[in-house]
Amino acid sequence: MPRKFSVAAGAALFISWNAILLLYLMSRSHGTDHSDLTAHVIQGGRTVRVEYTTRDTFKAMARAFGVMEDLKSGVARAAYKGVVSFIHRGRRVFLAPPKDWAGYD
Repeated sequence: MPRKFSVAAGAALFISWNAILLLYLMSRSHGTDHSDLTAHVIQGGRTVRVEYTTRDTFKAMARAFGVMEDLKSGVARAAYKGVVSFIHRGRRVFLAPPKDWAGYD
């Protein structure tokens, strides 16, 4: 549940993150659905998976689609498990690494 914090301009705000329940952010709560979606093209033709193989091919494809191409430590800034999802011309696109991708650098 989102929390609202009211703070006067210029005032410091301390948040005890250890006291806030953040389990809903853990990847296992949505990882399975994400894997199912990105593993194959979903029937109906409105969702596609475009595969990149290297950093350079990722950057070229991201540039062609007009999405953020920045990498930091080998990770696309907008990626979840290596996959960048976005809408292009009314289609959902998953710009994804190879299926045997082992993880980040």
